[in-house]
Amino acid sequence: MLLRCPARGSTLMLPTEDAAGVGEELRRRFGLPFWQIATTATDANRFALRVARAVTNRPKILVFNGCYHGAVEDTFVRLKDGLVLDQAMIDKIKQKVRANTTPRHVPAKVVQVTDIPRTKSNKIVELAVRNIVHGLPIRNIEALANPEALEQFRDREELKT
Repeated sequence: MLLRCPARGSTLMLPTEDAAGVGEELRRRFGLPFWQIATTATDANRFALRVARAVTNRPKILVFNGCYHGAVEDTFVRLKDGLVLDQAMIDKIKQKVRANTTPRHVPAKVVQVTDIPRTKSNKIVELAVRNIVHGLPIRNIEALANPEALEQFRDREELKT
């Protein structure tokens, strides 16, 4: 099935009629009933976060900045009103990440923010955050639903090292 797709032209964003057959073959071979196939690491991360939210019934959001193949440098957290990120909470977050993933996924920094920048279609804008942290221009700022959220990432001492 997969070999026929390129000859017909294919899309990597939407399922095709072959998706059900591929899913059934993967189920038959590996015994797992559900499959999500990603063509990029960004998609894979997005899918994993959706599954995690569904399984835990928690709408928490993490933005990984400066990561490459699982190496996480900074993690930004938006807490419920009235909560403050202190060392005990940072330690708890790092311990939870270590317990549920691997030591290399434990962030070097955990930073509290009041909002996570998003597009008008509600996608997290990691590149815009990276760019503002590093003093680079932000492209397509007009596509952001909350461009003011970017300002809290500019010139933060804890992000300079």
